[in-house]
Amino acid sequence: RAVEGMEALVRRGVHTDSEKNCACDVYSNVAAGYVNLHHYDDAIRTARRMVDGTASFDVTPKSAGFAWTVIANARRSQGDLQGALDAIRAARQAAERPTKADETKRMFDRYPLLLREAFILGEDRGVSLDRPAEAAVLLREAFEMHEAGVRRDPNDFTSRTRVGTTGRELGDI
Repeated sequence: RAVEGMEALVRRGVHTDSEKNCACDVYSNVAAGYVNLHHYDDAIRTARRMVDGTASFDVTPKSAGFAWTVIANARRSQGDLQGALDAIRAARQAAERPTKADETKRMFDRYPLLLREAFILGEDRGVSLDRPAEAAVLLREAFEMHEAGVRRDPNDFTSRTRVGTTGRELGDI
């Protein structure tokens, strides 16, 4: 019902920023909920509605990226690794659109996309496309990005944690 309500809002045509954000949140949350329930086709359909239905209101790169990430997760869970790779690359493309976000915000938003794409390509202990060399390139980028963050601010706990996580995954590959 929430998605139906958002579709009615989207069809209305004129939207406030608050309505745009609400629509993106509803679609994204419902789609993520479907993934958690293992209803992958419903998740993909709902996330695609968000991407397609909200195209007219210039959604934030993060919102579009999240929708594509949900699609990637659902496709990977279905065993469609190429579809998952295509979706996570669409998420990265959406996230790379110019924004007013500062460098730290972009770094924090980009990291999970790099990590997820690396896992799809060549996660050591998971279902992947068995392309570890390509995965290693992405993991190195994520590692170096957060290592630079730690150099800028040694107290940045999140970057320090991500350096460790990424280093472990890179070492495994």
